[in-house]
Parts: sequence; C-alpha cells; structure tokens
Amino acid sequence: MAPGPVVHRPKRWNIAEPPPAELQASLPDVHPLLLRLLYNRGVTQAEDFQRFHAASYADLHDPFLMPHMEHAVDRLFAAARQGEVVCVYGDFDADGVTGSAILHRALGGLGMTPRSYIPKRLEEGYGLHQAALEALANDGVRVVITVDCGITSVDEIARASELGMDVIVCDHHKLPAELPPALALLHPGLGGYPFASLCAAGVTFKLAQALYLAAPRSVPEAVDPELLTDFAAIGTLADMVPLQGENRVIVQQGLERLRSEPSFGLRTMIELAGIDQRRLTCGDVSFSLAPHINASGRLDDASLAFRLMVTRDEAEAGELAARLRELNLERQRLTQQVLAAARLQVLAADPGQLAYVVAGEGWTPGVVGLVAGRLTEEFGRPVFAMELGADVCRGSARSVAGFDLVEAMGTCAALLTRFGGHARAAGFTLPRAAYEDFSRRIVACAGVTLTPRDVEPALEIDSELKPRHLNWEIYRAVQQAAPFGTGNPTPLFLIRGLRAQRASAAGNHLRLTFLAGRQVIDGFAYGLGDCASEIRRQPELDVVFELNASGYKGYETLELRVRDWCGRDNN
Repeated sequence: MAPGPVVHRPKRWNIAEPPPAELQASLPDVHPLLLRLLYNRGVTQAEDFQRFHAASYADLHDPFLMPHMEHAVDRLFAAARQGEVVCVYGDFDADGVTGSAILHRALGGLGMTPRSYIPKRLEEGYGLHQAALEALANDGVRVVITVDCGITSVDEIARASELGMDVIVCDHHKLPAELPPALALLHPGLGGYPFASLCAAGVTFKLAQALYLAAPRSVPEAVDPELLTDFAAIGTLADMVPLQGENRVIVQQGLERLRSEPSFGLRTMIELAGIDQRRLTCGDVSFSLAPHINASGRLDDASLAFRLMVTRDEAEAGELAARLRELNLERQRLTQQVLAAARLQVLAADPGQLAYVVAGEGWTPGVVGLVAGRLTEEFGRPVFAMELGADVCRGSARSVAGFDLVEAMGTCAALLTRFGGHARAAGFTLPRAAYEDFSRRIVACAGVTLTPRDVEPALEIDSELKPRHLNWEIYRAVQQAAPFGTGNPTPLFLIRGLRAQRASAAGNHLRLTFLAGRQVIDGFAYGLGDCASEIRRQPELDVVFELNASGYKGYETLELRVRDWCGRDNN
C-alpha cells in the first residue's frame, strides 16, 4: 500500500528583518548575506561573530568542568591498572552506537579491552535492564558505562551496586526528579556545565577528552580525542541537538575528518553509500550515514553497526556495511508501508484536534518513530505512533514547539509501563488495554496546551533574493554559515515570479527547471512528485528554497531545493 496522493499545503512565510545598520557598519568586510544569516541565528554583536563563524577545537570547554568527571576518570584508570572488566552499555540508535565506539577506542588506548552491550530494540527495548546487568555481573564485569541511557534508571543502577558493579552514566535525556545512585553522572545539564546541549556521543567525547588529558605521562598510547570527532559528529547530527557552542565545533571538526581521514569502518560505509567523501555534507550524515547506522537497531541488532564502527578488518567491514545497506533498504520499505496506514488514520481523525495518536497491529516498532516524524512534519502536530501488540504497545512520538512530550506523558504516567526522551522526541510502552484511554488523554492534553496558531505550519525565511543572486558567490557566502542542522537551520530564501519550464515526478520526488530572469536553473523537491501537474498549471511562482550545489561526474551546478511555493494568481 502506498500513501495517498500528497497534497501541497502552502505554509505561512515569515521573512526575517535585516540586521541593524550599525552592525553592518561594524563588520564592513563580512558579506552582507552571511551577516544577515548569522544575525538571524542570534549573532547580534560584532564580538560574537568570530566566535560563531570560526569555531575551532580550542574553543571546546575543559571536560573536567563537568560534575563527576574526575570520579569517572579515576575509576577507569583504576580499572585499567587492576585489569578489571569494563562494559560499555549503549543505546541502539546512532547516538548510542557512535558514543559506544568513542569509548571503545578511548578505553582501548588505556590498554583495556572493553566489552560492549547494546540491548535489542525488539526484544528488550530501550534503557538499562536488570536482567542484562545481572548477566554482566556474572561474567565478571565490574564497571558499566552507559551511553545515551541511565539517567532515569534508579532501580537498575541500585541493583548494579548490589551486584558489586560501579556505574558511570553518560546521558543527556531530560533530568528526572530522582537521580540514580551511580558512581558518576556525566550529563551536560548537571551542575552548571557551560554547554547543556551535548548529545550522548558528545558526553562520551568529553570523557575521552578527560582520559586523554589525564593520561599522557603514564599511558602514552592514549587516544587523541581529535581522532574521534568523526564519530562524535555523526552522533551529534543524528540526534538533532542544536548546532551551537561545542556541538558546532564537534560537527565542524568531525566533518573535516570524515572528508579527509575517517575511521576505517566509516570510510567503508561512505564508499558503499555512494557519498563523495571529499564533498561530504551534514545532509550526507543526517540522511545517509545515520539512517544506515540506525537501521541495524531498528530491524535487527545495533551491534552490527557498532562492530562496523570499531573493526579494522577490511573483509568484515565490507560484509557489515553491505548488511547495513540491506537493512536500510528494508527500513525504507517498511516505513512507507506503515506511513501509508498511519496517514489514513490521521486523515480520518477530527481535523480540529491538535495531536494525533496512530497505531496498528503488525507495525514494525523500529520505524514508528520515523513515521511519527514524517506525520508531524506534514501536518504540523504532535504525533504518537505505536505498534499494537497482543499485550504491549511500543511507540515513539515527535512533537512541535510548545508541546513537551515527556511532560505530556507524565500527565498519564499511570497508564504507561515506561517512557522518556526529550521534549520533541520520545519513546514509550504501555499495556494494550490502556491504549484507548492513553489516546484520549493525549489528544485532550494537546487541546489544553496548544492553540491552532501553534500548529500552523510556517517557514522562517532568511532573505528575499532576486534571480541575479543565483550565483556561486552567493552560494559560497551561504556555506560560510555551515554546518547546518538543528539550531542553525539550512538557510531558506524566497524568489518571486519564477517560471517553471518543466515539472515532472521522479519516483516520489519532484524535478523542476525554472527560468529565473535569463538564467535556467534546476530545482528538486523531496516527496512532492504528486504536485507536478499543480506546478505546471501556474504561469509564475513565488518559491521558497535552499540553495544547493549538485554534482555529477565532476561537474557542479546550482540547484534550488524547493521547500514551498505559491502561484502568483493565488497571492
């Protein structure tokens, strides 16, 4: 089953105001468009411009500013000296897998051979599990380092302590009222650390930094954390944390490493995915590398991706990368299948409700988060999507600004077996018998928390351009504000009065050719192939787009990545 035809629903356009004249006067050597982009992203003082624009590795904070970091480092050096068994207990998504790979490399530099444990999503679910901890204790593990989980695991960590294991938590999820009794809690939101928006891979990167800084005299083989920025950048982009502060530095440095000298397993994946390594972008990470890593945890076993991250064997790397590619293709197929059914449920729901809860028997739990994200993007409302199991429902939710998923689920916590995550992305399980009540309460909660205005889709446009601005000088100015992602969105521009010379479907997507003044320029719109005939009916269009470079056989052209449009006769 394929989703019904996609209907183009124009969004509200908010065009940013230009920076004040005094700021422009204070930075006369900065390209006016670059200045405008940075001003739109909160760089409002001349002295802040260089800090944002030219972030370097030296701008990273001292890792020992993070509370409990010294305790964690001392315990791991003690484990190395005494030959104790350490286990890295990671989550099954790209953040958890890359964070686990960072620690595997960093601990290996201390002469240790750490074990890895990643729970299976379909069998165990998210987080620390007592049964797994008990098995690790029986195998002689004495230190457990969690990655992307653990901050809410009060009972599980207490049990680990009873079993004689010390636990170091590396997490970034929302802090609970009661913190677990771990040896060390490494969390960017605790204790006034200067940057609170690290992902789990970012936290493990800080731990790797601390180990390196403490080790050089006694352990000359300690791994320089600059060699681990490729893993940290992937985790940061995959988890969609704000690309500001330390995250911006990590991604900038990590992209450079991915382009020049990525870790062995990552290089194999880049090659198999058909990415031009020298021109690798944030988009390549977010829409190709990260989905391949996530596919293993969604459909099979995330340890497949972890093994690829850490292997040094060429044959094994090739086999693992090929398996991840197969799983990602299957993930795409299943996502489309579940999305089709879920969209029908949304379209059949009350159009006035401000959140949707969709569910189905046989839906693959590993793709319901992707489906929730697609529906949230399309309809502009929070979406809770879940598999209806015989006894248990497993689900994921995605939200919009102003609706905190964790807080919303907290209002009906008695119905849930477990839940957690972030304000905009979260996971949950509940008994099948509680599904109807949960659905009603979530929709009611959204009705109280949100207004129709809150969920009205809108695009924040950085600047209106003229056709003459579609040139390489403008493109290069835009790229100086990169890397782009959450907190530093890819710039959006508006050009009025373009003529579409061609509009045709390319699978689910839309290929376009525009006449901009006397210039002909290509365009592309993801997922809007059904709208080709609508475009062809319009003599002129106002188009909102991202300005991209498209490469083929070494030849580069500019391309408009179309995000929205409006026919001139509709204005």
